[in-house]
Amino acid sequence: MNKLTTENQEQFRIWLVNEERSAGTIEKYMRDVRTFAGFLNGRTIVKEELTAWKGQLVEAGYAPVTINSMLTSVNTYLRFVGMPECRVKQLRLQRR
Repeated sequence: MNKLTTENQEQFRIWLVNEERSAGTIEKYMRDVRTFAGFLNGRTIVKEELTAWKGQLVEAGYAPVTINSMLTSVNTYLRFVGMPECRVKQLRLQRR
C-alpha cells in the first residue's frame, strides 16, 4: 500500500474515531493527510517524497510548529498503513 487513496484515508479516519481522538484532532489529521495527498498527486509514498514535502512547507513560509504538527499527522497515518520506515523527523525548534 504505497499509494495514498481516498479509501485508506477513510479507513484512517475510522481508526482515529475508534482511538477516541477528539473531533478537532480527527479533522486536523485528515486535512493534513489530504494536503500531503495533494502534494503527492498520485505518486508513490516514499521517504524522499515526505522530505520534499517538508522542504516545500518550509519554503512556503509555514511556521516550524505548524510544519511539525502536519508531520505528526502524516507520520501517524504512515504508522497506521504499516509504513513507519517512511516517517520523517520534525524540525528542531529553538527554545526561548
